[in-house]
Amino acid sequence: MPAHADHKELAAWIDEEIDLAADAEEQIATELLKTWNVTWLHDGQPTTAPVSHRRLVNVLDDADIGDYDQFGAEILADALTSELAFSRQVAANYAQAALDTVEAEAGHLEPDLARLYALLALVTGAETTAQDVHDAWSIWRTATNPHHSSLVPFRELAPETQELDQPFRDAIVRAAATL
Repeated sequence: MPAHADHKELAAWIDEEIDLAADAEEQIATELLKTWNVTWLHDGQPTTAPVSHRRLVNVLDDADIGDYDQFGAEILADALTSELAFSRQVAANYAQAALDTVEAEAGHLEPDLARLYALLALVTGAETTAQDVHDAWSIWRTATNPHHSSLVPFRELAPETQELDQPFRDAIVRAAATL
């Protein structure tokens, strides 16, 4: 079992990744479970018993912290690590690592689109262009909406439409740099 994180490591992650002003228990639990393996503590030691989303929401609710933004990540992490152990999830293989990294950089993506962007991170890496992103998006969009008005070659798109691909290109390049 990977080493479990102390409350300071968890607090730093919460502070960086969670919008405590906006996210409620459901969203906080969802975000935690995307990155961390969460298990129960018994006599201060992590067990192998995983914590479900529902139980994590209950722990957050039972902590009765109230306004998370007011108390901050340190207090939330202290409350969580009093009952639970957190260890970083480890990707099963290099392809999953690429997928996880692209999703972390690009934000929420449809699963099939995320796979195509992960492929770009692995194949073209730092050389990925906005045109590559548009081509991958076009393959995905053909399956989801084959009559979409942007299903034309990249060079035929209006400049403002071309610019929509740039943030995803940047996320793919950042992800590729860490693989």
